[in-house]
Parts: sequence; C-alpha cells; structure tokens
Amino acid sequence: MHAVLLINLGTPEDLTVAAVRRFLAEFLSDPDVIRMPRLLRWCNPIVGHLIAWFRARHALEMYATIWTDEGSPLRILLERQRAALEQELGEPYRVYTAVRYGRPAIVSQLERLVQDGAESVTILPLYPQYSGGTTGSVLRKVGGWLKRHRPATRVHLLSSWQDEPAFHRAQAELLRETLKRHGWTSEDSFLLFSAHSIPVSHVASGDPYPEHVEASARGVARQLEWPEDRWKVAYQSRFGPTEWLSPSTEDAAARLCADGVR
Repeated sequence: MHAVLLINLGTPEDLTVAAVRRFLAEFLSDPDVIRMPRLLRWCNPIVGHLIAWFRARHALEMYATIWTDEGSPLRILLERQRAALEQELGEPYRVYTAVRYGRPAIVSQLERLVQDGAESVTILPLYPQYSGGTTGSVLRKVGGWLKRHRPATRVHLLSSWQDEPAFHRAQAELLRETLKRHGWTSEDSFLLFSAHSIPVSHVASGDPYPEHVEASARGVARQLEWPEDRWKVAYQSRFGPTEWLSPSTEDAAARLCADGVR
C-alpha cells in the first residue's frame, strides 16, 4: 500500500472559547509562526498562550460566521479532498489527512499509516506556495519524527507547487465560471488576488513566499488570458505591530474602487 498524507493548518475542535483558545495557543506557540531570537525561543509558549487568552473570544466570533451545522469548514473540505483523491488514485493508494495544529496530528497519522503497512508515503502540505510558517513548519515536524523513528517506509515530501499548471488551470476554471455568471470581462473588470500576508522580516530572511504567490497569480492570469495591467496581488490577515507584506487587500480594493474600477 502507498500512502498520501494531506496536511492543512488546522481548526478548533468545536465552537467554544476553550477550543478556540487551545487551537490558538498551539498555533501561536510555534516558533516558525512567531519568530524570536534563538536565546528567547523558550518564551514562545508563554507568548502564544498569552495572545490566545486575549484573542480567543474575538476569534470565536469570527469562526461563528463560517461554522456550519457539520462543523468546521476546513475539516469538512479536507475530508472531501481525501475521499476524492483516494477515489481518483485507486488501488494501491490510501489517502490520510492531518493538521499541523489540532487533530488529527501529523505524528499520530504518520504512526498510523506505518502501522497500516504503507511501503511509501507522499506528504503533501496543502499550501501551493512555500513559507517557513506554513510548509516549513510542517516539514520540520515531519523531519523531527523521521529522525526519532527512522521508519522503513519511504517518504517523499512536496514543499511547494506554485508553478503546477494543473493548479493554475483549476483556479482559472473557477474564476471563468464566476466571470461568466456575472457577465464580467477583462475589459471592464480588475482581478485582485488576495493572499495571506507574512512579516517582511521573514522575507528578508529568505522566505520565497511572495515570489511564489506572484508566480501562482501570473499562471492563473495567463490561463485566463487576462491582461498584465488588469490584475495584481494584495495581502490580508495581518496582525501585530511588525511590518507585513503590502499592499493590504483592503487598501488595494479601496484604491481600485476610488478609481472607478470594478
């Protein structure tokens, strides 16, 4: 049997303050997410838990706007992806899922697939663009487990797929359907790609994330045959006092609206 392990960020277990606080504490305690000087990394769990304590109620309100009767959208979609990919691959493949923060944890799923007799496993973080705080954190978690256990199972790691043509085609097809439904074209509409932001200091340290985001956006625009001057990338979800990648999605959209662009 050959295993595929799909890994996403994670989600609270349920829609309660306690569950959201646990999730945020684990997430924000990761030294790949909030980076500190090496001598101060012992502070990461303290800082993470403090931020989680104060942000949990506000975060709960935001989760409540997207939560469904079935539970967390991320968990539901991840299971659908698993089932669809397993059906597409067929035998002898079996597809597993894990999250970096929360459950099912990466380590527990690696141990499970080894116990199930997997001869090999392909580990696929579901982030097309590499960043140290996302894919990098996943790969370090996997690497730590491999060093401790050295399983006989062969392990293949995919670190990024921002240039994958099939990814560009899939995204372009979704956009094409929306454009057609509303009657929009490149002549009267502007395409604004919005990506999660990261601190500028991470990029200065060598993180290729913004280059990967631009490559993905350009690939999708080319699939759509969208003019170069009718699209751009902006960034969202910044928090904290440090400088993050810009322009922000809010500012970019506001400027486009002010200029009369749809």
